[in-house]
Formats: sequence, C-alpha cells, structure tokens
Amino acid sequence: MITPVLMDETDEQEALRETVIAILDKHADSEAVRKISEDPEVEYDARLWERLATELGATLLLVPEDQDGLGMGWQEASIVLEELGRRLVPSPLLSTLVAHGALAFAEAPQLADLAAEATPIAVVLDGVTASGDTVSGAAKAVIGAGSADQLLVIADGEVYLVAADAAGVNVTRRASLDQTRPLSEVSFDGAAAERIGGAEVAGRLRQLLRSALATDSAAGADRILEITVEYLKVRQQFGQPIGKFQALKHRAADLLVEVQGAAATAQYAVKALVDGDEDVDTITTMAKAVAADAYYATAADAIQLHGGIGFTWEHDCHLYFKRAKANQWLGETNSALRAKLREAIAG
Repeated sequence: MITPVLMDETDEQEALRETVIAILDKHADSEAVRKISEDPEVEYDARLWERLATELGATLLLVPEDQDGLGMGWQEASIVLEELGRRLVPSPLLSTLVAHGALAFAEAPQLADLAAEATPIAVVLDGVTASGDTVSGAAKAVIGAGSADQLLVIADGEVYLVAADAAGVNVTRRASLDQTRPLSEVSFDGAAAERIGGAEVAGRLRQLLRSALATDSAAGADRILEITVEYLKVRQQFGQPIGKFQALKHRAADLLVEVQGAAATAQYAVKALVDGDEDVDTITTMAKAVAADAYYATAADAIQLHGGIGFTWEHDCHLYFKRAKANQWLGETNSALRAKLREAIAG
C-alpha cells in the first residue's frame, strides 16, 4: 500500500481493517474476482458476502448499539469499502452501506432488520417519480440491482424503500464495461413504496454514494500504482530494471501525486460526512470527481508503463482501467459534478 486512503485511525479501526484484509486476502484474490466477474449468472460470491456481512458484521456497522448494531460510523464503513476497492471485489456491500448510511441519517426503523438479515440493497438516484405510496419510472445503470432484495429510491426528491420483488418492479441486467461491478436497468410501474424521508435524506444518499465511489477510486488507484511500481522494479531492459530510467521515474512520481490527491479528497469527504460539515455537499461532489478522474489517469498510465502485457486479458491492469472509467460515470457523472462545482463557485 503506497498511500492509505483513510488515515489517523484508532486502534479499533486498525483492527477492523486488518480483519477485512485477512478475509479478502484469503477469499478475494485476483483469481476469485475473475471467476465471479466472468460468470454472467452470478453478481457476487455469496460465501464471501456471508463472511463480510455476518462474521465481520459489516452490515451492522451503521446500526446503533441499542438496536443490536455495532454503533460505528461512516469512517469504519469506508475502511471496508477501501479494501474492497483495492481488490475490485464484486460485492453488493458498497450500495448496501450507502443505503444504510441514508437510513441511519433518517433514523428509519427499517434499518435494524435489514442490517440484521444482511439484506443486499441497491440505490436508485434518478428517473423515478412518486404518486402517493407508489413509484414509477426507470433507471438505466443501477449498481447491484440484479442481486438486491431491496431498492432505496429517490423519487421526486424524496427517498422511498421498494422491495425488489414487488409487483411493478422489473430488473434487467445490462452489459457493463466493468465486469467486476454488474449493472442493471430497473423499471417501476406503480410499485408499492415506503417513504423514508424528504430532500435532506435524498441529499445525504447522494453524498454517501459520492463518498463511497471516491474511496473506491482512491483505493483502486493506489493499488494499480503499487502493482505498476513493482513491475518497474523487476522488468529488465538493457541489463537493468526499467524503473531506473529517469523518464519512467518521473511518470511514476506524477502518478503518486495523482493518487495522493485522490486519497486526500476521499478522506476529506469521509471526514465531512462524519463531522456534519456544512459544506459536505460541495466536498463530496469534489471528492468523487477528483478521485475518479485520478483513478482513470493512473490506470491508463499503468497500462502504458506495463507495455504490451498491460493490454492482455490475463493481466489485471485492464480490470482496474475499466473500473476507473466506470466510476467516472456511475452515480452522478463527473461532468455533471464538475458543472455543479462551477455553478457553486460562480454563484
């Protein structure tokens, strides 16, 4: 690890990270990730989900202790997401923890049961309208909806909980650039929905997803740079490691700056959410845009620095490159987020 995304951890947080690393090192290596991502019928490893959700208690992180949860916060959730992002693990945990964060913010009574039952949840941000206690509309690229049991939906600026198997809900898996993160199109036709909260909860749901994708991006950028630096140390040309050539040293140094910038903004977003910073919306907007762009730049250069091998299916470089590109578009697109930042600066 070159640059940890989340810093200044307590002993308890360090122990959490070490436990997550131990589980993923054993059950989510590159071979395991590829096996899942290459199977069109499977979205994630159910046994790994059981280990993370039940044995580790990841789905209980954001549940208050008086509701039989672990009573932790977004910092701890982000530690888990960072380690998943470093390995490109196919998992519904990112969207589930984002949903839990919004449900906790709303003090929704449904959270405790959903967390205890380790219910996978997908998040739908756009394309849906509400009418009474039903929702209608469609969203084209929803993370993990094909394996979700519940959907947390923003409709007309408010947040609703919808059962994935409810009448009027149709989920169709779509081809995805990033094979490690399945996407689905979700349509609603008068589907029954429980209202969770209004505009403030909807805003927090968007902020949490931006933060989660920023952390995922910074962690992935850090890992692909780590892989690239190791390659530069062992690849020989003209009788010496290519990492000794000044031009490649400079490129690697530039990438380190990109990664550190991504890590800093991702950490800033996590802290803003934990501290209740009044500028949290702007901070999370900036973090997602900066970290996802840095991830893409790092992954693209990593392929070039690996030479011909970086373009092959057998090497993991292309998996990181595809995740990086997908992260620029998922949730709210980076172009839309940058436009939002420009408006905030101008206004």
